[in-house]
Amino acid sequence: MKTLNLNPIVLSICFLLIASLACGFPGQVSPPAENSPLPTLSALTASTPEPEMTESVITAGRALSDLHVCELVTPEEVASMAGGSVFQEPLQGSSENGAFCTYHVGFPNGDYQQYSIYLEPTHLPELLIECCAADLGKPIEGLGDIAFLEQDENGLFTLLALVKNDFALELTASATGETPISEEMLRGLAATVLERMKR
Repeated sequence: MKTLNLNPIVLSICFLLIASLACGFPGQVSPPAENSPLPTLSALTASTPEPEMTESVITAGRALSDLHVCELVTPEEVASMAGGSVFQEPLQGSSENGAFCTYHVGFPNGDYQQYSIYLEPTHLPELLIECCAADLGKPIEGLGDIAFLEQDENGLFTLLALVKNDFALELTASATGETPISEEMLRGLAATVLERMKR
């Protein structure tokens, strides 16, 4: 299994968003090339300097950098949920602020889908929700304390779920070809992650 160390996840999301017009969401991003990790909210802000955080902003939560997300939910499980098969080895990574796994799913007709699970601290997602909840998509019941699901104009799905004072889950999915991504599958995958992350 490949391992990749990345810059901290979702650094400065809200501070970039707050600087946007009327708390506008960052520009839409096209689905990535077949072998590239999915773009996420964190990818859109990777070059932004880290803001100075105060004690009133930072919320307590568990350490996430040692998690092996590709073992928490296996590639075979993700492929089965999507109705396909494992296309290639997953990509796993971590930083001091969290961990992720990117899964590659193939289908008999040659179509391809990519899913990424990101587990990250809660303070920046909490600020994002407080600032711009209306821009995060439709609310989803039954996933953590609060959750949203959005599909952008390029077909990229983003599901954000928050477990207060613990961790945030960001799940992204994109497709190449005509095989659609199922919102029900995304909810099921998110529910599986949240269940297995229970202390």
